[in-house]
This record gives sequence, structure tokens and C-alpha cells, in this order.
Amino acid sequence: MRLNVSKCAVVTFHRSADPVMIEYKLCGTVLPRKTQVKDLDVIFSADLRPEKHIDHICNRASRTLGFIIRTSRNGLSTKALMSLYTALIRSILEYCCVVWAPYQVDDTDRLEKIQRRFLRIIGVRLGYDFMAAPVDTIAESLGLLSLSVRRQLADAVFLRKLLTGQVDCDDLLSRISFRIPGSTRSRDLFFPHQYSTTYAYHSCLPRLQRRGNALSSGLGYDFFFDSELALRRLFKL
Repeated sequence: MRLNVSKCAVVTFHRSADPVMIEYKLCGTVLPRKTQVKDLDVIFSADLRPEKHIDHICNRASRTLGFIIRTSRNGLSTKALMSLYTALIRSILEYCCVVWAPYQVDDTDRLEKIQRRFLRIIGVRLGYDFMAAPVDTIAESLGLLSLSVRRQLADAVFLRKLLTGQVDCDDLLSRISFRIPGSTRSRDLFFPHQYSTTYAYHSCLPRLQRRGNALSSGLGYDFFFDSELALRRLFKL
């Protein structure tokens, strides 16, 4: 495979105040160093934070929502607007969220603001003032879950697929810490680890395993026996 050197760059992923930087060459050309890179439409920053990616998708989703508002002034039904929102906007806000799901309030709120804006637009169509629209009531009537709950569902669905072999990745599966049942009454499926940093605690695999324990121990969901449909129903209760 021939590589296009002009499209190649170096990113050092780290959380160190003094990282080791090494010069890399490809075909005799020194590769430029970047602080972020887009891979499969997900922006990965050198400091491993999701803010840049969230900025990117919020801007895209906001522009798309604005376009839908402008083009639907002549009248679209609530059902039609819902279809446009879920297909063109929510899909942007959720793409690959298992990888970059945020845990800081500011980041999660920026994502939720897009959906709240959409719900206020629906409220205006129903006769409410924009800022006075009952967002929670409208969301419930439309069956629209919050984006944070949907990210939890995405985590659980991905974990189930990984455990049942629908996602074939031995490397990821080998990093899952199954708990060996003992004399305690705990029904946790995964061993609870201790982490020295908040970042590590909220990173992808630890988060997935905590989510799995909450579902298996707290709600009695069996990842190896129960269906994905049963899992989705748990999040709609």
C-alpha cells in the first residue's frame, strides 16, 4: 500500500506535562506534528479530551437544525420534524459516542442544549412561547429520551455485542475483568477496579463495566441470555 505523505501527520497522545516528542519520517519526509486528528469522523485530541469533537458535532448539529427550521416554516407535521431530527441531527450527536462519551457537566449540557432547542421549536408549533415551552413534557409525549440516557443505552448495547461475539475484537474482550462468583451476595458481572485518576475512572472500558454491573446486579439483566430488545426496554421504563 502506498501512503500519501502529504496527508500523514504525527500525534502524540498523552496526559503528561512534559511528553517525549520524537521526529518521525516517512519516505524521507519529516511528518508534521498535530495536536488533533480526525479518524472515521471522530476528532481525537492529543490530551485525550472530547471537547474538540463535541465542539465539532455541536456546530454541525446546530447548523443542520437551523436549516431544518428555515426550510420548514411553511409547515411540517410534528412527526415529520421528529423524523428529520432523529435522522439528521441526533445521529450526528450520537455517532461513535461509546468512544468519546463525556462525563463533565459542561460537555453533556452542550449536547443536551441541541435537543432542548429542537423541543422548544416543537413547543412553538404547539402554541407555546419559545422559552416557556415545557421541554420535559414535550419530550415525554414524543417518547424522546435524553441524549445522556441514550449514550448509556449505546454503552450497554455495545457491551452486550462485545460479550456475545457480535463485535469480534479479542483485544477489547481480553481487557474486560469478569468477577468470579464467591461467597458474597453480589450479582456484579465485572470486577470493580480502583483508579487513581478521574479520567481513568470515566474512560471507556471502566465505564462500560460499571454500566454492565448496574444492569446485571441492579436490574437483573443477563447479557448472555436476554435479548437486545429486552435491554432497550429497560431504558424506556
